[in-house]
Amino acid sequence: MIEKISVFKNTNVFIAKTDMKNKYFMYRLIRTKDFNERRVRTYSKVKNIIIIFSDEIIRTIRQLGGKVDKSILAKIAKLYYNDGLTQSEISKELDLERSRISRLLKQAKELGIVKISINESYVEQFELAEKIKKKYNLKDVVLVDSNDEMIDSICERTHDYLQKVTYKNEIVGIAWGRILCEISKYKPEETNKKLNFVALTGGYGNLKEYAHINEMVYNLSKAYKGESYFIDFPLIVDNANMRSEVYKSKFFERILNVWDKLGTVLVGIGSIHKEKSVIWESGLLELIESEYIWDMVKAKGAVGDICTRFYGENGQVETDFEERTVGIDIEKLKNMKNSIGVAVGETKTAAIKAAIKNKYINILISDVDTGRKLL
Repeated sequence: MIEKISVFKNTNVFIAKTDMKNKYFMYRLIRTKDFNERRVRTYSKVKNIIIIFSDEIIRTIRQLGGKVDKSILAKIAKLYYNDGLTQSEISKELDLERSRISRLLKQAKELGIVKISINESYVEQFELAEKIKKKYNLKDVVLVDSNDEMIDSICERTHDYLQKVTYKNEIVGIAWGRILCEISKYKPEETNKKLNFVALTGGYGNLKEYAHINEMVYNLSKAYKGESYFIDFPLIVDNANMRSEVYKSKFFERILNVWDKLGTVLVGIGSIHKEKSVIWESGLLELIESEYIWDMVKAKGAVGDICTRFYGENGQVETDFEERTVGIDIEKLKNMKNSIGVAVGETKTAAIKAAIKNKYINILISDVDTGRKLL
């Protein structure tokens, strides 16, 4: 129990009667040079007060009165920087004034107890991202290091970013692709809101793992404790009439309504390089007996694809299976609040540039090496 008696003029010291045993509190209780081994004598305008302390408290007052004990600075720094306590929490734990904690943390830096270093790779990421963002007038750019952990880093940053830009219970559109499959399988450490996911294209049968769009939708919805909106139709149907019938069905009417209300989508950006293309690798072209399409779309100036819609620098490239494709019209992506394109690898450079130019994406998540190629 502390009984406040008076406050020294022009100081932060108050004199009190106390049986206080917490030695850290002595710093704000007494600050004086006039003491001997067992006695601290202080004066106020009202009366003389003599406070008797133990030897331990006297030593603490000496340590805290002028030069602060470095061990105490280290303790405060550890609580703040390592243990993640707030200054208010430290103030309560050590029984020190909140404003004093801030000053002691500053002093810990000045004395070299705390040394803050910035990882230069992150500085480069930030500066490069800002340059790309400014050059292409993008809403945002997120880059990761181009190393062996690149895919895991892409997955982690994508989940973090998705939680930052979405609102609770929002429906997010997801396309298919190799890297998006990895993102869908990645388990974020924590999710701060419920999110629902809808497929942006039809699915496949017996193809590569990353071609199963409904499985990706399910994985993401499960991670975010939301609902799944599947498309139980192939990506490419036999003819235009069949696609028309699919779109007229009551089941698909629900999907179309969801697509119309989307504000956030997550799409991959495909390369036109055959050896790097997920469309070619997936076996889709072979399945629909349209291998010749590859040469055709390149001849028409295609540089990439999003949601299996080929495009060049001046927009979509027409193909003979365009009217057979079950999927969102990429022109709708231009109206999205957050159209997030995820792509890594230097072979994606032309496809990324054209996607940005055509406004199919307004947010880019990529790696540093690819980012350098964009400048």
